[in-house]
Amino acid sequence: VSSDYPTFLWGSNVTNATSYYVGSYAAHSSSCISTPNPVSSGDTKAFYNNHSHSDDASGHGAHVAGIIAKQSAPQGVSPNVSLYIGKVFPSNGGAYTVDIINGIQWCIDNNASIVSMSLGMAAGSCNDSVVEKVEQNAQANLFVIAAGNSGPPGSTIDSPGCAKNALTVGAVNKSNALAGFSSRGPSLGPDGLANRTKPDVTAPGVSINSTI
Repeated sequence: VSSDYPTFLWGSNVTNATSYYVGSYAAHSSSCISTPNPVSSGDTKAFYNNHSHSDDASGHGAHVAGIIAKQSAPQGVSPNVSLYIGKVFPSNGGAYTVDIINGIQWCIDNNASIVSMSLGMAAGSCNDSVVEKVEQNAQANLFVIAAGNSGPPGSTIDSPGCAKNALTVGAVNKSNALAGFSSRGPSLGPDGLANRTKPDVTAPGVSINSTI
């Protein structure tokens, strides 16, 4: 994980953001974070294969957590948020859907206002069990989910980002152009037809240096 930090915050220029989420709880389902870490972590838990080790072996979860919530300078975009971080992927990748679903439920049980999911799998007809779990809870929890990395072809939005009520995020570069790798819509709906407008938003997602 890079410890470097950009000399200018180009992301805020693109998004025109003047304030960030400062609520009590957010959750991040990915590869967890390293311990110790410079973010406010409410709890961490590993879900795959009944594994008890929740440190980050791949660096992905730590990278995302630093962007969100690093408290010391330079701060993340929401330094006052508490992260509940569920590790649903082993270090070599390849999560089971049951582990992802259990991770989502754990986030919900911990009263997470936002569930951030930097993960995805081929969507098929977008009616798998992870999508169903997101849809069942999307009225009470905001699910912010990656569009995927299968661009530039169209209709490549990953599951569970294809879920109708998820806030699905694509990636743009410093020129505010859609990243070549970012998955495109339209997304497949439960009927198997590509008729769902996705992603819902795009955000800076190319060469992003984490604050960890």
